[in-house]
Amino acid sequence: MVNNNDSKKRYIGLCELFHPELHGFDGDSDPQVMENWITVFSTQITEESESEYEDSDSDSDNDSDKAYNLKRVIHQLNQFYRMYKLRLVMNYENRSNLTHTFIRNYNNIVKSNKYMHPEIIEKVYLKGGECCAIIKTFWLRIVQRTWKRIFKERKIIIQLRKRATAIMHWQLKGKWPDDCLYIPGLINMIKV
Repeated sequence: MVNNNDSKKRYIGLCELFHPELHGFDGDSDPQVMENWITVFSTQITEESESEYEDSDSDSDNDSDKAYNLKRVIHQLNQFYRMYKLRLVMNYENRSNLTHTFIRNYNNIVKSNKYMHPEIIEKVYLKGGECCAIIKTFWLRIVQRTWKRIFKERKIIIQLRKRATAIMHWQLKGKWPDDCLYIPGLINMIKV
C-alpha cells in the first residue's frame, strides 16, 4: 500500500467490491485490489462539513455555514448514489452470472439492498493507483447492535424491579432480588 497525505483522514463515500470484469484489471494493477473495496465516490469530512452536534462557542453565522456545508455534502453524495445505483442495477442485470475470484457469494452480496450505501471510510492507494477504502462504519453498527441488546435487557430488569415483591425485598434486605440484581450497562458492552 502506498503512503500518502490521505492516510488517517476520514471521508464519507460509496464503496464497491472490486471485480475485474466491471472495473478492469491490467498488468499495472495491484493484485491486492481483487480483495478490496474500491472507492467509487468520496468527499472529505472537514470542519466545514462536520456534524452540527459539535460543541463550539462560535457565532450563529458560523454554525449555519457548517450546517449548509453538511447539507451540501449529503446532497452531493445522495445525487451520486442515485445515479450510480441505477447504473449498477442495469450493469448487473446484463451480467447476472458474474463470479468472483475470492468471494463465493459475490452475486448475493451485490444484489442485496445493503450492498452500497454511504460509509465512513479511510482511503488507501495501492501500488497500481487504485483507490481502495477501509470501511470504518462497521464499528458503529457493532456498537448499535450491542447497545440495542443491552437496552432490551435493561428494560426487562427495570420492569422486574417495578414489581411489588422486588421493591419489598429491596426495602427489607437492601438489595434487589437475584433475578433483577444485575443491570447491564456500558461497561459490559464488550465481552472478552
